[in-house]
Amino acid sequence: MIHSRILKIILVFSILINIILTFQLAIIYRDMAAKFRHDIIEPLCTETLGVKGRIHGLLIDIRNGNDVDATYKLGTLKKNVENLRYLYSSISYWTGKDMKLWWSISDCFHYMLDVIDKIKSKLVEGKVSDREIKFLERIANIVAELYDSTYNYVLGPPEDSIFIGRNKIVNCSYVEVVNYTPPKISEAAEKFQEILKEGLELFSSSN
Repeated sequence: MIHSRILKIILVFSILINIILTFQLAIIYRDMAAKFRHDIIEPLCTETLGVKGRIHGLLIDIRNGNDVDATYKLGTLKKNVENLRYLYSSISYWTGKDMKLWWSISDCFHYMLDVIDKIKSKLVEGKVSDREIKFLERIANIVAELYDSTYNYVLGPPEDSIFIGRNKIVNCSYVEVVNYTPPKISEAAEKFQEILKEGLELFSSSN
């Protein structure tokens, strides 16, 4: 009888301990998710919008022949890209997985810095072509898609269903894509790599 009571007490305490531990883990997960949003996702959103907005403004300046303002925007764009490079390299430490994926994306932003330098040289020479303008549009659009894919992959679909990549830059104007769905993160990363490779070849061949 006493033995049975002891077993029941142990069972009750085990259940209580499991409940407490589960509750504590839920709090820890919630706090980590909140910190991840604050330290990574929110800055990622800000810098992505910065890249998209500055490229859009840059394209308008180039079209209007305003090379001075365009050159200034390239400088601020470079800072946005540097920040994105750091943020994407930091994601693997938060998620604890797919380190190769996040570092490959970070490397893409490193190559994007090289492209920005080449664009700056073109602006100084006044030789930015239509093909190079189209390339800039593609870069702005894929960086936005990359953010949407990252949000989906790490945190799940946003509650408000608002995606940065929904509005594409086409012919220097914003065009909304109906029924837009972000690509898988691996697909977005691969597309980013392909676009940058084409861009580096484009600017090298046009020197």
